[in-house]
Amino acid sequence: MSRPFASHHPAHAQPSSRGVSLIEVLVAILVISLGILSMGAMQAQATKYTKTSEARAMGALLAGDLADRMRANRTGFLAGNYTYTAHEQPTSTELASTSCNTATSTCTAAQIAAQDLLDWRSAVYHAMPSGRVHVSSRDVTANAVDIYLIWTDPGSKGENNNERDPASLDACPTGVSGTGTRCMYFRIKP
Repeated sequence: MSRPFASHHPAHAQPSSRGVSLIEVLVAILVISLGILSMGAMQAQATKYTKTSEARAMGALLAGDLADRMRANRTGFLAGNYTYTAHEQPTSTELASTSCNTATSTCTAAQIAAQDLLDWRSAVYHAMPSGRVHVSSRDVTANAVDIYLIWTDPGSKGENNNERDPASLDACPTGVSGTGTRCMYFRIKP
């Protein structure tokens, strides 16, 4: 005896299509999660480059500051008194021994240059991460001076992450090295 309205589909056809929407939801969650992680990585990179950009902008302002100091003390500049090649941060002893920083001080052009360099080195140190300087008056006859600003980029990876960027040291004077070290070079004519 045959059933007139019996289904010709096997009984297991219905259950196989039930899990499709669950798999679609899981794939969508995976794609969204990857997108969010990627956006987080992009945000971290943007922050790193923003900090580097801030340091470079500050460096340009500081180089202009030293150029103005040299213009104000032209005699000291022409005598080569603005040379500083030690690449060291100012010490508290140096900062405490300032004597040409008042309006009533009578100082020579060399003393004013020394005071300017000390004040400027201190400003670089406080404005840039581990800021140091190198000033070379090698071309006084052309009225030009080479200024290098040296700092440690807080966004760069250290030795523990096995990343060194030798290209970042290209603008540095001889003798400057280190992981995360960045340099800016300026040639100015005061």
